[in-house]
Amino acid sequence: MRKIVHLDADSFMVSIERQQRGLSSQQPIIVATNYHHNDFVLGCSHELKALGIYPSQEIRHAERLCPEAPIIEGNPTQYHRISQAIYTYLFPHAPAVELNSVDDYYLDMSTMPLRVPHLSTWSTNLRDSLHKEFGLSFSVGIAPNKLTAKIAANLYKPAGLVILPYNGIESLFRRLPVQYLPSLARTEICELSYLGVFTCTTLRSIPVSLLRKVLGAKALPVHQHAAGIDYSPVTPPKQNPIIKITRTARVHFFNMPYYESLLHDAVAALSYLLRNKKTCASVFRVRLIYRDHRSSERVCRTVRTNYEQPMQNLLRKLFYRIYTRRVNLHKIEITAENLSATDDIVTPLYYEHMKHTEQLYAAIDSVRHRYGRNALRWGI
Repeated sequence: MRKIVHLDADSFMVSIERQQRGLSSQQPIIVATNYHHNDFVLGCSHELKALGIYPSQEIRHAERLCPEAPIIEGNPTQYHRISQAIYTYLFPHAPAVELNSVDDYYLDMSTMPLRVPHLSTWSTNLRDSLHKEFGLSFSVGIAPNKLTAKIAANLYKPAGLVILPYNGIESLFRRLPVQYLPSLARTEICELSYLGVFTCTTLRSIPVSLLRKVLGAKALPVHQHAAGIDYSPVTPPKQNPIIKITRTARVHFFNMPYYESLLHDAVAALSYLLRNKKTCASVFRVRLIYRDHRSSERVCRTVRTNYEQPMQNLLRKLFYRIYTRRVNLHKIEITAENLSATDDIVTPLYYEHMKHTEQLYAAIDSVRHRYGRNALRWGI
């Protein structure tokens, strides 16, 4: 039987900001992406979640719900650095460690000769050592699969430790609200509530063919999750490096020229970063995250390149193929994969002379190194 340990940092971003700013551990605060631009909530303390404030909520709504709570501008770079440090700390402790998000970690202890009572003591010692090393509180869930371990940890936050045996999954999911299923977005939970679906028991009684009309391709996995079924393995991060650029939309209405400029800026930043690292890529991925928290993505292959113009032409076509819903965008993510050294670069056919192309980009990068990346930009 599998033994999965799920570690969930309690109010990860809030705890870090409290440490950095010397605030009391009891003071409720809101961490925002960019408060001066009236953007979104990154995280909030447990007291504020009871008032209806949640991550990805717009700041103006959070201010209405709790106007006296201080709003602090977050530092995603610092959160990512601390998250990677925790992952590095956990890596020697388990045969397989997965970093699911910035504050979620899965440890597969199936191959370790530890019985469940001993695993509980081992998890307690690991949680205490993490608190001593990083000053963060963790909730721990131990269960036969990743889904049930995550739900067990979320049910007893903060600083809880729960062991969910295999024979206890059925009784737990019989009365579990659908809000605890991590595979459901907030808008999908609202759509299910309109249909009278509030618990996992009701959800799994609905045929998958009917669920597809509401959830689309997610219907089958969500139907399985409602019964506590999850076969996904604990997968360590891929060894192949990737480079990802993300741009967040600052407007809250449909604006196609603005989305095109965001894409143009993201591709320009990715091309510049590839040349700085002296690498090129042959696989590019475009992912669109909508305001209703759904997403769509597409991958394309091309010749190895780090030149901006062919990348702009290719990814712009990919963007138009994906963006068909006409729903306001929240984020645009551009990822370069299958990286290699610049010696393997292939010049597109419409460049007549390789030498002239290299000289052109070398001159552009020289100006950008001196005056900043936005000193020179290609026209849209």
